[in-house]
Amino acid sequence: MERAAGDPATTSPDGGVVVGHSRHRGSDDAVLVAAHLAVRLAVPLHVVHVVSAEDFPVDPDSWSWDAEGARAIEEQAQELRRLLTDVLLVWDRRVRQGDPATVLMAVADEVGAPFVVVGTHGTGRARVESALLGHRSVSHAAIGRGGRPVLVVPARSSDTERRPATGPPGRHERVHGAR
Repeated sequence: MERAAGDPATTSPDGGVVVGHSRHRGSDDAVLVAAHLAVRLAVPLHVVHVVSAEDFPVDPDSWSWDAEGARAIEEQAQELRRLLTDVLLVWDRRVRQGDPATVLMAVADEVGAPFVVVGTHGTGRARVESALLGHRSVSHAAIGRGGRPVLVVPARSSDTERRPATGPPGRHERVHGAR
């Protein structure tokens, strides 16, 4: 079942899998790999979205700036629910502000995660375009933070087929997105 961040069940260490999710290509792949790992390890999945400038319109003086940002964050939540609809596990989504690598490591500390999962911007042209747009590599920053292993999932990974993750019967709950 999907839990809201801040619930008592999401604030105590549970050894779950922590994964970063954003609008970048590869992020969905990272979530799917993390979900499969969480199912296999029989632990919860903690999906972390760090609010960034890309979540808001370009002009901060726009009358709809706050509403546009909130809508973008909700659209991302809906995409996450769609991705995890058929995945049989308990998961939650945490929206935070700050440096993405620092936030991911902080959430991993909170839940006692054995490792953190992040995606990449891809390779070749996608990586160059990302760098030109000023995107920092969260994967490199997370690795540099130390403290725990970081699993970097390549964009369009062949291991992230869009199929449900299944585990032993009775050990997982079906995720239902909040409406």
